[in-house]
Order: sequence, then C-alpha cells, then structure tokens
Amino acid sequence: MLPEIGQLLETQDPWEPVQLLDAFGEPIEPTAVYFKDLMAADSSVLTPRSYGMDLLRWWRYLLCTLQVGVPAVPL
Repeated sequence: MLPEIGQLLETQDPWEPVQLLDAFGEPIEPTAVYFKDLMAADSSVLTPRSYGMDLLRWWRYLLCTLQVGVPAVPL
C-alpha cells in the first residue's frame, strides 16, 4: 500500500488538462512538459489523465523507496 502523497489535478486548460502535484501541491515540471507534448501530438483528452494516474503511482513508489532507503531499481 503506497501513501497518498501528491495528486493528479484536472484543469480546464486544453493544452494541460491535468497536472501532477507533489506533496506540497506544486506541479512536477517534467510531467507538465510531458502532458503538453501529449496534447500537441493530438492525443485523446483522456490520455493525459490515464498516463497521469500511472505517473502518480510511480511517483508515490519512488518516494516510498527513498524514505526506507531501498533502491528504486534492483542492481
């Protein structure tokens, strides 16, 4: 079970329909660029939300591994 750190925020901006926010409510910049790139590539409006949910789970996993000192990728 991953802690619920961060969130995926749905916006009204057609070029950035979702934002991935960190634990402090600040946008995670690389994901913002990625979401804008998805929309520029004429993706479905549902694609950023779907990918955003996956990125949110990954973000939470990475934060968890950092907190307990486990490498995110096995060596």
